[in-house]
Amino acid sequence: MPQQPSGPFALPPAEAEPLSRFLLSKRRYSVERMRVKSAAFLPEPNSLETSVFRTLGLEEEEIWTIGEHHVAQATGHTLHGRGQVLAQVPRRLGLNVRPDNQPERHAAIVGWPAEKDRQQMLAIELAEEATLFLK
Repeated sequence: MPQQPSGPFALPPAEAEPLSRFLLSKRRYSVERMRVKSAAFLPEPNSLETSVFRTLGLEEEEIWTIGEHHVAQATGHTLHGRGQVLAQVPRRLGLNVRPDNQPERHAAIVGWPAEKDRQQMLAIELAEEATLFLK
């Protein structure tokens, strides 16, 4: 059974709280159009979760440090950027944001349907609302 999160990020995020999805592939965003692509938000096939970090109150440098340390180094990939959405966006789409604080500030977008075409439609809507930040 997973450990219950504790600390200031144990509660679900507020509606206006920013969530960052770190981008480890150039195929996950478009520099020309300055947008995040839907593939960035698709859930992992086994868990049906999309990993995000809660970045409320952090300076840009602190956000990039989280991405470098907890995502890029952990996976052995290069950090290219991040897509940022407010917590209200996945909720409005019928998804949820589950904090687990493993590592600190980590959460997951959950509640994805099993059907791939429905996942794609939701990921498109998330991407349309996301702001692209390049490293």
